[in-house]
Amino acid sequence: MKKSTRYIILFGVIAILIALFVWYKTEHGKYDNLANCLTKEGVKFYGAFWCPHCHAQKQEFGKSATLLPYIECSNPDGQSQDQTCNDANITTYPTWQFPNPLTLAGASTDTTVECKIPYTSDQPGACQGAAAGSWDTITNGREFLSPSKPTQTGTTWNFPTLTRSSGDMSVQMLGSLADCPVD
Repeated sequence: MKKSTRYIILFGVIAILIALFVWYKTEHGKYDNLANCLTKEGVKFYGAFWCPHCHAQKQEFGKSATLLPYIECSNPDGQSQDQTCNDANITTYPTWQFPNPLTLAGASTDTTVECKIPYTSDQPGACQGAAAGSWDTITNGREFLSPSKPTQTGTTWNFPTLTRSSGDMSVQMLGSLADCPVD
């Protein structure tokens, strides 16, 4: 084989590899629209690089994970938390925070709603003695923390603004809670 033919073949192989790399990097992820909508709606995803549940949550989004409204809470040492997350009172990972009121339809009848320290003025007297705080609602196997008491109509719960839920969630549930379409 001539030397010039080898160069042409080598150049062709390199061009194909570059084209494949560019195609891979520019192809959109399956949940790009959902991740963009979550960001647009002001949802926040708090996590830590060492958290296996945070990793699993990102894995569920695949290539679209880079578009999630993710906030890293762990300092590089993996032993302490970033001040931003301290200020937001993040205590477990992952934590999803929703800035708009939530509606959870078809909730279980085995739902518990209780005050959580610190106390807020709308909590029952048994909760008195602590500073401002939140309500803890456990329904359908998921815990929701809300700044004021949620309301229930039948099997539908309405949660106030800045309600949080900890633990990984399915993309369908995130879409439903944030009123974002799931592609």
